[in-house]
Amino acid sequence: METKATNSLQQLFHDEIYRLIASETLLKNAMPKWIDETQNLPLKNMLQNYYYQINVHLDRLKSLCDSHKENRNHCVIDRVMQAYIEETNEKLKRCSSTILDSSLLEAIQAISSYKFHAYNSVAAWAVALEFPKDAKFLNEAKISEKNIDERLFHLAIREINRKARNPIAITT
Repeated sequence: METKATNSLQQLFHDEIYRLIASETLLKNAMPKWIDETQNLPLKNMLQNYYYQINVHLDRLKSLCDSHKENRNHCVIDRVMQAYIEETNEKLKRCSSTILDSSLLEAIQAISSYKFHAYNSVAAWAVALEFPKDAKFLNEAKISEKNIDERLFHLAIREINRKARNPIAITT
């Protein structure tokens, strides 16, 4: 199968929007399992809020395509997100319950960082293409990714990593 060349910034912009849709969809499908697996209530709440945010981003990305009259028949796979999700699942399988939350938190931070940079690039293209509404939404999505990373960092410092370092021994 021959790959069609990308010849314009606008085409590159739309291709990357499709990739973001694929990315958010993959993450949306992975999150419920991870939310169920976490044992820390503040982390669980944060991940539930992130799941909601993913759904909002997904809806807005689809609306963005609709507003550009873009045909969503693209079959795009975000191999990077797919690899992040597979790696996270493998890591969680290997983790004992005492460090699972710490490992999951790190994985979500890595995913959020990836998404931050993806949204940042596409927002810059939207500015160059003079799509101000799109640029505004994409910049807001970028900021929300940065915010989740910051909140996870503080939760890791205050609570998650301390518990992983010094688990409470349970004796029977």
